[in-house]
Amino acid sequence: MNREKLNEAITSAVKAHQLELYGVLFTQDSAFVYIKNPEGTSIKDCEKVLKQISYTIDTSDIHLEVESASIYAPLLEPKHYEPHLGKKIKCYTLTHKKPLTGSISEILDTGIILEKHNQEKETIYWKNIRKSTLKQTGAVA
Repeated sequence: MNREKLNEAITSAVKAHQLELYGVLFTQDSAFVYIKNPEGTSIKDCEKVLKQISYTIDTSDIHLEVESASIYAPLLEPKHYEPHLGKKIKCYTLTHKKPLTGSISEILDTGIILEKHNQEKETIYWKNIRKSTLKQTGAVA
């Protein structure tokens, strides 16, 4: 699958339905599309975008999902990290086998500084970050 053509189809489908593209996470054989609707993203929004993409481009060789960019959507771009300064994340990198866990201590032009549980700080460069997720704390009653 040509990622450039897929990106064009995704962007076009999201705009056609007057939604916002939060981001796209590519894995080896999958693409996860995260969308936002200012009035609240519905399942119908996700279905419409998925159908539009499938009509525009052949997606038979890739697993494609369209999801709401909820509060637990992955952090895919530098701008996604800013609202979460000081919060705990799991950071999946190209350089570590296991995700790194800690609080976002600083956001730099080149990456983030993650403060681990032992107060040790580590700089993680944008080019090495695959994605991050907010670390959920506590149980919801």
